[in-house]
Amino acid sequence: VPLGGCGIPHSQGAQPPAQRNLPPLLSNAPASTTPAPKPLPVTTQHANHLVVYRVDATGQHLVQVQRNWPDKVTPTVALNVLGLGLESQDPKGLKTFLAAAPSAPVIVGKDGMARVTLDETTFSVLFGASLYVPLAQIVFTLMANFSNIKGVNFYLAGKPPVPFNYTPDGAVSMKPVTEQTYATLKPLAKKKG
Repeated sequence: VPLGGCGIPHSQGAQPPAQRNLPPLLSNAPASTTPAPKPLPVTTQHANHLVVYRVDATGQHLVQVQRNWPDKVTPTVALNVLGLGLESQDPKGLKTFLAAAPSAPVIVGKDGMARVTLDETTFSVLFGASLYVPLAQIVFTLMANFSNIKGVNFYLAGKPPVPFNYTPDGAVSMKPVTEQTYATLKPLAKKKG
């Protein structure tokens, strides 16, 4: 699916930009006919905490951070916590490149693939980061908390949605993305929060 109209590289040889303004009208991207999977009830395997992946001060590594959580955790709740931008609780300079959590609920199919819909509210201007960094934060957060999630498919909001599995080589993959897709970010040791 060509995404050149959005300013997003789609060739195998493209390199991710060092700085990027996400195009403001993501919902106007070309359409896809891929149907949405039916949701399954999913909750985290952890009791009283969840794991989110923040970005270190260099913007080049993910760091696993445990968060206390008083209630049931679903994939949607986990991404809401990830998107909160809790810099005040991260004195080591950890941050998130998400402006907000995805606005649509996360849907997990019977095949273990999570469907995450992105729109213009998900990202802010990304200074010093490529578009794949916030996607990696989402993938690592979902796969760390939910053992039944085997991969993630990102879609840009639209009618119908457009695939957006943006990878570190600057391409958009038609296959689900996993922790291995973003392995270059090499998550660092856990921090408690």
